[in-house]
Order: sequence, then C-alpha cells, then structure tokens
Amino acid sequence: MGHMGFSRLLSNASEAIDRSVGWFRLPLPAAVPVLVGLGITELSANAPAIPAVKQAVRGVDTDAARTLADKALRLSSATEVRALVERASAEPAAVSTGSGT
Repeated sequence: MGHMGFSRLLSNASEAIDRSVGWFRLPLPAAVPVLVGLGITELSANAPAIPAVKQAVRGVDTDAARTLADKALRLSSATEVRALVERASAEPAAVSTGSGT
C-alpha cells in the first residue's frame, strides 16, 4: 500500500473509532477481520476482551479478511465501514477459517 493509501486508511480508521471514551464502537472481536486484512499484527485490548480477541484472530481467513479490508477502504464513511463489519460479523463464514479455535 502506498503512502496515500496508508493515509486514507488512517483517516478512515480514526473516523471509525469512538474517541469520546477511547473504545471501538464495535466490539473489538467484530473488527478483527478488517484489522487483520489491513495487515495489523498487534492489537491491544482490555483484559476481559483478550480471550474473545484471540479466538477471533485464530478464526480469521486472511485472504477473506484482505477482501473485506479492501471493501472497507472503498467505502466513503465510517458508518458504511461499521455496517460492513457488522454484516461480516453476522456471517462468520465470510471471513472465518471455520476452525473456531
């Protein structure tokens, strides 16, 4: 991804984060496929969320996650990105390896 693509990614990501309380508006496990698809290799979560985040990371199909991230980058608003992530999390087979471990 070029410099401009990375800048756009950061802009979209910052819009998608609810900065008023410092937490993702979406539960972090729901956002994991997009984050993995964007190439994020390290995540931070509060202690109670760690098991769910680990499970979500283990279950991600990286090729499907890249496709999801590409779709997210083509959207024009944080609302659209949230809706995409919510749809993908409602259909786990879309980004999951199916292993569930």
